[in-house]
Amino acid sequence: MPLPSHVQRKKLAAVKAAAAKVSKIQKRPPHKPSPTSPVLQLSGDLSDAGRVWWNPYIGKTFLEWKKNRGNKYGAKGRLRGLFRKEWWDANLSEVEASKEDKIWYFDKTNIGTQIYAYVNNASVRNSAGRKLITPSTAIKTRAYGHDEWRRENSDIFNEALDAWKASRGDGPNVGEARALSSQLFKKLPEDEQDKWKEVARQRLAAARAHSKLTDPNDRLAYIEGFKETMVAQAKEGGAVCGVHMCTMLLYEKPDGKLKIERIISKELKGFGKTQAFGNSMIALQKWVEETAGKSVEGGPPAPCVYPDYSKDEYPCIPNYVGWKLEALQGLMRGYMSGVHRFQGAVGRVGWTEIAANPQKYIDPDRLPANLLLEIRDPSDLHMYIVVSFVDYFLCCHTSKIPALKIFQFKLIFAGSDPIHPSDSQETSRELVEVGGKAGWMLTFDQTVDKCHHPEGMNYAPGAHDYATYVANGFDSPRAACAAPNRWLSLPVAASGILDRVISTTEYEHYTALAMLLPESSRNRIIAILDAVNDHQHHLPASV
Repeated sequence: MPLPSHVQRKKLAAVKAAAAKVSKIQKRPPHKPSPTSPVLQLSGDLSDAGRVWWNPYIGKTFLEWKKNRGNKYGAKGRLRGLFRKEWWDANLSEVEASKEDKIWYFDKTNIGTQIYAYVNNASVRNSAGRKLITPSTAIKTRAYGHDEWRRENSDIFNEALDAWKASRGDGPNVGEARALSSQLFKKLPEDEQDKWKEVARQRLAAARAHSKLTDPNDRLAYIEGFKETMVAQAKEGGAVCGVHMCTMLLYEKPDGKLKIERIISKELKGFGKTQAFGNSMIALQKWVEETAGKSVEGGPPAPCVYPDYSKDEYPCIPNYVGWKLEALQGLMRGYMSGVHRFQGAVGRVGWTEIAANPQKYIDPDRLPANLLLEIRDPSDLHMYIVVSFVDYFLCCHTSKIPALKIFQFKLIFAGSDPIHPSDSQETSRELVEVGGKAGWMLTFDQTVDKCHHPEGMNYAPGAHDYATYVANGFDSPRAACAAPNRWLSLPVAASGILDRVISTTEYEHYTALAMLLPESSRNRIIAILDAVNDHQHHLPASV
């Protein structure tokens, strides 16, 4: 029997080395803040004050830290340590968060990157950093006639002050002096009072005309005060006379970008969480972008595959009503890639391999037969098939499919360093070689309900914003139909095809639009919608 070649011996040694690398020590999963953690509500933008705080570390200090790249005494590690202690106490002392949550906020949001970029750029350019500009200009909001009269008749007012001192022993305070000025003014004839009130109005208008804030920081300070005033007025109006507010604010940020926000009275919070109000914000956002030629921040986040924090960040399907083919293809790809990673897979989904042998990689019980035959790269699928896939995934997400039949992969490649078998829900694992690299192929029979990837889930930048948006009740997935009762839960061909062409949510959406039309047109549209669903209802389930 010939001895194995040198190349074969090297490959065999590599496989054995990879097998020996498996550790019995359980890996500690990456930290994830709880859904109620305050760090999830913090902004991802670094404030000017939070940026300027780092100025003392710019220059030689930071450049020395950079020499220790890759360890905890390196630049990033030093910044992280200062961030969770000194910086937090100086800038976010009112926010109580654990050490782990602070580190997560530094690493997993854009804050840490912004801090590093600011300190690094200033150090490399030999700059001292930015200077914090405090608001110095205030807009005059009101004027009084007695103030204008007093300035022009100071001798009369001074006589009154002397009389006050003679009778009480000392001079009046500021409030008492203004009250005295008002009392003297009210003793004047009405036409004289009207004259000075008009002078006050004219000077106020002139002051406001010349007091437009141009400094970005001054404008931001004024806007924050304006929003606080609006919130206070909303509370007062509701308490005093039942006036409620539902307002959208549009303003320019210091960086020149536009932002849209909403202010809603407590009594109207329910309406503020409806899709109708979200659509109105989107409409304003689009209108401003089209007319002003600038992008607008702060509107409802774009729907995308997002994490379910109650299920260890399992991927969820967003509201996709009205999406076009390309967007739906991306949604299908994103969801399946998310499930792929949730089960511990590394690398991309092997669409070619799965299409060649779908039963090997996906349990036939976890995907309708017609969809299993069609599975391939979503970019190669037409509209009807993609919608069928996404509808089925939504049924899995909304518990309309039994847990033992929800979609997941049967076989995934987990690389050379998966989680320990004692932490895994896998059925078995086998050491294989894929693409010239040794690694573990995991088989799953039972439903996976926790993340198996050593580094956790990795969502697109806007996914967490959309998850918060959904968690607050501002959006909800499209309702999908369960299998008809007349099927009696019996296995039939093409069981993934629903008995309605137009789903309940779509039907309600179209009929709501039809109600805006004249009666004759409205009735025709509703009749067409009903006819389409009735026709589909009579088709055999096996077609």
